[in-house]
Amino acid sequence: MVCPTSILSASLAIFLLRLSSPPSESFVFSPLSLNTALAIIHDGASGVTQSEFSSSMNSGCTPSDVTEFYSSFALSILSSNATGVTLNSVNRFYVNNSMKLKYDYKTHIQRYYAINILRTNLRNKAEAARNMSQFVEEATNGKIRDVIKEGGISDEAVAFLINAVHFLGKWKLPFDSYLTKERTFQGARGDRKIAFMSGYAKFRVNENSGLGTMLIVPYQ
Repeated sequence: MVCPTSILSASLAIFLLRLSSPPSESFVFSPLSLNTALAIIHDGASGVTQSEFSSSMNSGCTPSDVTEFYSSFALSILSSNATGVTLNSVNRFYVNNSMKLKYDYKTHIQRYYAINILRTNLRNKAEAARNMSQFVEEATNGKIRDVIKEGGISDEAVAFLINAVHFLGKWKLPFDSYLTKERTFQGARGDRKIAFMSGYAKFRVNENSGLGTMLIVPYQ
C-alpha cells in the first residue's frame, strides 16, 4: 500500500475529538485508538459514503487500503511479544438488544479487528455505563476509569464502539530525576505548579498545520 496515512488520519481524529470535547478542556489521546475505531466504522459503510470516508481518513487510499492498514496494526498488537514493554489494545462493540448487525459486517470486523460484540440493554443506562467503564478500566490496568457516565448515554443510542489501549514502556533516553523541577504549567483551566521532567539530547520534531508542533521521544 502506498497511500499516505498517519498525519492526515491523526488530524481527522483530533478534529472529531475536539467536536465532542469542550475547547477549554485538555486531553491526552492515542491516534491509534481513535483511528482504529474510525476504521471499524468506515468498514461498515459502502458506496460513495465509504469512498468519502476513505479519502477523509487517508487521502489517496481505497477502502481496502484503509482496512488493510488499520487491521494490520490491530492484529500485530495482539501477536506482539516485545520485551520490556506492555502494549494491549482491545476492541469491543456494545450493541443495543433492539439493533441488528448484518452478518457480513459482523464477521468482517471480528476477522480484521478481533473485536468482541456484546448485546446490551442501553435503556438501562446505569448498568450499561458501569459495564463499559469496567471493561476499559480492566483493559488499561486501572489507568482509565469512569470513561462513560450514565448521562453520556442518550435515549437514541443504539451502539457504543470502544477501543482501549494500555501502553507501558521505558524511555530510550531516560530523564534524570535530579533535573525534575516544579514549574508553571499553562493549561486550559489556568496555570498551576507541576513537576517538569528535563533532559538534554537530540530529538526529532515535526511541524504540521493540522497538528501543530510534535516532539518524538523514543521508547526502548
